[in-house]
Amino acid sequence: MIAAPPPATPDPGRGCWGTIPTLHISSPPSPSPIPTSVTPPVHSSHLLLNTIKLRPLSCIVSEESDRTQQPTLPHTMSNSGGSLTEKDMGHATGAAPNAHGPATGHYRGGYDPRNPMANIHAGDEPRLPAFGGEFQPGLWRPVEKRQFANPAPLGLSAFALTTFVLSAINLGTRGVNVPNIVVPLAFGYGGLVQLLAGMWEMVVGNTFGATALSSYGGFWIAWGLLLTPHWNILGDEGPYKTDAITSSDPMMYESAMGFFLTGWFIFTTILLLCTLRSTVMFFLLFFTLDLCFLMLACSHYSHSNGNTEMYHTLTKAGGGFGMVAAFLAWYNAFAGIADSSNSFFLIPVFHFPWSEKGREARLARAATRETRDSA
Repeated sequence: MIAAPPPATPDPGRGCWGTIPTLHISSPPSPSPIPTSVTPPVHSSHLLLNTIKLRPLSCIVSEESDRTQQPTLPHTMSNSGGSLTEKDMGHATGAAPNAHGPATGHYRGGYDPRNPMANIHAGDEPRLPAFGGEFQPGLWRPVEKRQFANPAPLGLSAFALTTFVLSAINLGTRGVNVPNIVVPLAFGYGGLVQLLAGMWEMVVGNTFGATALSSYGGFWIAWGLLLTPHWNILGDEGPYKTDAITSSDPMMYESAMGFFLTGWFIFTTILLLCTLRSTVMFFLLFFTLDLCFLMLACSHYSHSNGNTEMYHTLTKAGGGFGMVAAFLAWYNAFAGIADSSNSFFLIPVFHFPWSEKGREARLARAATRETRDSA
């Protein structure tokens, strides 16, 4: 007797063909006359051919549906102990479902488990930019609700490094007293990068951050121009060293530098007043920076008056306050970068008692005390 073959089932690894069933053929019965009203038996070879071509009806209907219309709902594919949708498969492999064209291969959405990368952009779907964060293999996700990062730590870091180097020179560290090494930092990091951070602060809606970072970025660019030998603004044979000027006031350039730094002292004082409702560390940053500008401006005024000893003393004082301001800028930048995703601890910034965060902390402590007393 010929045993009925088991029905072919879809196999995720082989498409809809499944495994070819095995025929179990016993000894054929003895021939007997075929009645005219009975259908003649099918030969075993014919049955074998028909069995090989046998395919589940669901696969035939599914492929026919794929050829006539686009898939609208993700279907579920078997995945060893559970179900995995096309959307999940796209997230796991980086191959997004193709929702804009007919399916390719044996599965809807163009995904073929035998070659996951074969149909990654089979349709007219938008391509993702090929850099980290937007398109990472294994972490595919659509671009939606794009958000901006916090640009303040970048601007503070650029300010801190440039201020650190100039303050070390003002302090006369290791006998270095020529400040031209600051020029590349003033143009590149403290100038351009900090200016860009200020523009990005404007994008995220932070007026104070945009004003402060953009202005100090402009300060460093201007300082780099002052120290650039090609411009020769303060050097020999420059505009302040002509015969007419040196005959009337040979130290006029020192007064001019005092005016330059006094303007930045006034501007920093304005920003300092705007930090009184922020944090203690942020206030101290602008406070020490304000004193740095004041000391350096006074040093140039004293040098213009011929008091060389006071000039060196005030220059070192300005370097000391500038060094403290640089480390406070790094501290605030670290506080802005460190969070629960990249650090085992958070940096305290010590809110003023009259600030919004300080009032919230007081109210929380009062509520805790009331709850404890009532218990």
